Amino acid sequence: QSPLGVPVDAAHVQAVLDAAAAVKAMGHSVEEAAPRFDAEAFFADFLLFAGVAAGFTFRLDTARVGRTPRRSDHECATRLAAQMGKSIGSDEYEMANFRLRREARKIAAFFESHDVWLAPVVAHRAPPIGSGRPGWKTALRLEIAAALGLGGRNKRADRLRELAPMRFRNGGFVQPANVTGHPALSIPFALHDGMPVAVHLMGRYGEEAALLRLARQFETDYPWGNRLAKSLAS
Repeated sequence: QSPLGVPVDAAHVQAVLDAAAAVKAMGHSVEEAAPRFDAEAFFADFLLFAGVAAGFTFRLDTARVGRTPRRSDHECATRLAAQMGKSIGSDEYEMANFRLRREARKIAAFFESHDVWLAPVVAHRAPPIGSGRPGWKTALRLEIAAALGLGGRNKRADRLRELAPMRFRNGGFVQPANVTGHPALSIPFALHDGMPVAVHLMGRYGEEAALLRLARQFETDYPWGNRLAKSLAS
């Protein structure tokens, strides 16, 4: 399962297991382990930071184009996120930053005894284009909330913890690297029902070279292009 407890599809689990076996065959030591941190708190504050970023982007867009963004310029969810970001005070921002850094240190501790964390990129197969759009009733409620400027209500800690599992329902494996600054990369490794399945590699802070060497081993010993070409040919 993901850090947030989201069950991972069997094909994505198998891709990680096969990738782990491949790493072992390359001569590396492999064990089942993962960073231990408060995922609910981490992703709640991650959402808060995303709102701040959205609010800043709105201000930047206004300065660039010389007018206030129109309703049609951004999706409703983006407008709600920006409203939340604009409502966050400096003390709230700094407290969220403090909490995120605390969890980042817990994640970093994992790499004191491990060189790489191997995980899925996502928990589920990529959904069809457009399937993530809300139904008309939900869309209407969101539009009304945005029109009334209610996005700021989402900054409550309980609301953010409620939203996090929905926002990161496809995993939550890759976002930790966005906060900690550890090098990370994704490589396609398997195919399932004609769709590529990638694995995620996160390495020690400042050791990009080691991560790239491992990725190079994957490319050399398990060339993706050959497998993809065979799949397309069949």
